[in-house]
Amino acid sequence: MKKNFIYLMLFVFGVLGMVSCAEDMEYNNNGTVPVKELLVPAADAEMVLINNEEATTLFEWTVGDAVTTQKYYVVFYNAATGGKELFRIDNGQSTSEALISHDILSDVASRAGIAPDTAGDLYWNVIAYNGNNEAQPTTARNRLTVVRYGGIEDAPSNLYMGGIADLAEGAAVRTMAANGEVFDIYARFTSEDNLYITNRGDGTVARRFYIAEQDGATVLVEGEGESVKLDGVYHIQVDLGSARVKLEKIEGVALHWCWTPNYEQTAFEYQGLGTFKLANYTIPTGDSRYRFRALVDGVEYIWGAPASNDAEPTTLDGNYFDLVFTALGTNDQWGYKYKFMGVTRGQTCDVYIHLGARNYHVLDFGNIVPNPATAIETPAALAASTVDNPLDLNTVTEPFTFSWTVEEGEYKIAPKYRVIFSHDGVAVETIESEGTSIALEPGRIDNILDKIGVAAGESATLTWKVEAYILNNTAAQTCDEGVFTAKRMSLPTALYITGAATEFGEDLAAAQAMNIVGKEGSGQFIIYTKLTAGAYRFATSNGADAKFYVLNGGKLIPGEGTIQNDTEAVYRITANVAAKSLTLEAITNVQLRNEGNGNWTTDFQYIGGGVWSAIDPASHISRIGWWGDRYYFGAFAGDEEELWGYSRSNNDAPEVFHTEAVDPTAEDCPPQYIYIQKRGTISRWDYTFKDGRGQSGFEHTIQEMYLHMNGNEKHNHPFYSFRAVWGSGYSGDRNAVHQTEFTYIANEL
Repeated sequence: MKKNFIYLMLFVFGVLGMVSCAEDMEYNNNGTVPVKELLVPAADAEMVLINNEEATTLFEWTVGDAVTTQKYYVVFYNAATGGKELFRIDNGQSTSEALISHDILSDVASRAGIAPDTAGDLYWNVIAYNGNNEAQPTTARNRLTVVRYGGIEDAPSNLYMGGIADLAEGAAVRTMAANGEVFDIYARFTSEDNLYITNRGDGTVARRFYIAEQDGATVLVEGEGESVKLDGVYHIQVDLGSARVKLEKIEGVALHWCWTPNYEQTAFEYQGLGTFKLANYTIPTGDSRYRFRALVDGVEYIWGAPASNDAEPTTLDGNYFDLVFTALGTNDQWGYKYKFMGVTRGQTCDVYIHLGARNYHVLDFGNIVPNPATAIETPAALAASTVDNPLDLNTVTEPFTFSWTVEEGEYKIAPKYRVIFSHDGVAVETIESEGTSIALEPGRIDNILDKIGVAAGESATLTWKVEAYILNNTAAQTCDEGVFTAKRMSLPTALYITGAATEFGEDLAAAQAMNIVGKEGSGQFIIYTKLTAGAYRFATSNGADAKFYVLNGGKLIPGEGTIQNDTEAVYRITANVAAKSLTLEAITNVQLRNEGNGNWTTDFQYIGGGVWSAIDPASHISRIGWWGDRYYFGAFAGDEEELWGYSRSNNDAPEVFHTEAVDPTAEDCPPQYIYIQKRGTISRWDYTFKDGRGQSGFEHTIQEMYLHMNGNEKHNHPFYSFRAVWGSGYSGDRNAVHQTEFTYIANEL
């Protein structure tokens, strides 16, 4: 019985314990524990607020349970119970204390209706929170009696500054920028100034204030008195709520091009009225990021962009150019940056910084509204054309000059012009000009016609107009558009290469004809040749009737001038006049490869005229006999490996010996013609040449081999040739000479 009683009591105590825990959990049902006790300031404490921005008071409390994650609001009220919440401060941390400035306490007192220089009661408590969950305090609010420091009673809504002798600052009275009870102004002072602050700017002074040093603080005092003496450019900030004044001397301002981490700056000069100027600054053509550096009371500041933004502005005004002030501290050279507009790079401007109601900067390029073209002149030959009588571009040998008339103007940035050619109202090509005319080769007009799909030998009508612009400002011409009809050129049937950079020199008569790719009239040509550093071009003939082709805007079109080559090399040059393209591929590492016959390789040397040679009379280049007769040539075109071999993979084809080539496309094409494959995954057995293995005892040793990549007069196709001696296993007449147009085999060479 006794044991049962003990069990019963344990059960009862357990139930009571759970009830007690449940009661505690009523405070924890949102995961937040309420504050248990307010410590300091103690209940009914009294405090005289200090008019100093560094003055603070510690508020401290305890929490019922040990918690580490929740945070706290210190909340002020205007009554011991109920009433109105005046202000709450987030301590932003899990510690049970907060350091609150006297400026904030004075503001709270003002909200409670406590006037400056008078005492009044505030009530405070602490609310715990964790995320969105709050735990209301279980303790009573502590009363705190505060005495506000003096402010300006019946604070005026406007302030003005006077007493400055510097005429640039306005001589009379300047308006101070207002933000509630806080007023700002930037100005230059001398020790001779009699600075004062007033609420009236019309000369009829109702109230007057001066700036004084009192108890280690700089304050605004109402009445007649002498302000502290200032010498230099200052930022003055007046807080009427606290009567406190901030004086900051601006010792220097400079533009910082961010790319220069050591602050290689350009200094501004103060102009008056809160404006600084940097004259005739040339914007860098490279990296476009910039900001400003200021030295204020010996501390370096960044005057920079309000937001981090890597995009360039699209205009020269707007809030993109606003300034925020940040102590340099540990900020790197890229923070708070602006970017110059791309179109302004390399241009010269005046940079202004304006400080006042709005802090911002301006890039002043002077007059940026260009005068429009008032008249345009179409070249006479084109102006005379009609739809029924188009100008045949094949007959034109001189450039066309398109010109226009513009009234002169005064500009810091000279206007530029866009000449816009259109077809059926759609712009086809735009050509930039810094002057009032452009000269276009007939081939350039031909290229414009090609862009709208006009076939060679056909015609179409084009219009043209002029647009003047400075930066992003444009002005359309005030006259009618020009109109003309032109007939496209025919594709050349031949193309020659000439110039100082070529193997053939500048004498046009010595120019080298290129091979035609495909059928005649395809407009495609190819040549293997060496170019040195220098100029070259293409011609339709090597006579006086030649028309020339050069690169213009990356397009191969008819025109005067030359093409510049920078790197000396042997090139495969492909000119596609139909597609207006030019391709140069440096040819290197040309080798004979006997990979099926002992893996021999032999290097070739370029000897000119599109020919590579390998010569080894002392030993041999390759042996052809019963042990193997397959080989090919390898090379690199740029970075890509190529296989120069037979027209097809002929492992199963009948083996043939060297005979005259007749038709390089025939199924039984002899192996002297070279066909080019991208090496890729092609094996060493594919596309190989086979040299006489099927003819018993026809052994020979090759001592000279030549690759004729431009062909010759008879063969418009790459081929190879060789000279050889009979091998030791040759069973025929060793005095016999075997000779074709590609090969020569004898007992000795």
